[in-house]
Amino acid sequence: MDAWEIVDIQVIDSLNEKSNIDTINYGLDTTAEQMHFQFLSDIQHLEEVSINHQIISKSASRVINDSKTEIRNLEESMNLIEEIDELLIGNGITIEIEDLGIKSLSVSKMVRENGSLVRIIQPERFGGMIRTYKLPAGFDLDSAVLQEGFLKLSFN
Repeated sequence: MDAWEIVDIQVIDSLNEKSNIDTINYGLDTTAEQMHFQFLSDIQHLEEVSINHQIISKSASRVINDSKTEIRNLEESMNLIEEIDELLIGNGITIEIEDLGIKSLSVSKMVRENGSLVRIIQPERFGGMIRTYKLPAGFDLDSAVLQEGFLKLSFN
């Protein structure tokens, strides 16, 4: 069975010092309810305001859940893996990374016979970004370097 393997990200800051990012999972697998509870627990609320907020949230969540179900059904039918051709492989790929998610950024790879996969995850407090790239057969991720807000992926 194929499995994702975490790739070390080399960080070069503006002083040209090198370090590695800790791959911390900030919870892309968390639910909206858990994030909402965390948000409410992080700030002080009056009890009456909190109760009214919960009532409004519950009534609005029914409509939102129906919309999310429709969107997820649409996304499942789309191809969410971007293929990289051999021309891009030679020069590597550079991706701009928002400063807010640099500490939680992770890169992983899955080596397969018909073309390896590279996955980039940048979780944020209320969501995040996941990108998956399929490499041509015979190519693999060589390195991941983060410098001044840009992630550079090199391949071999």
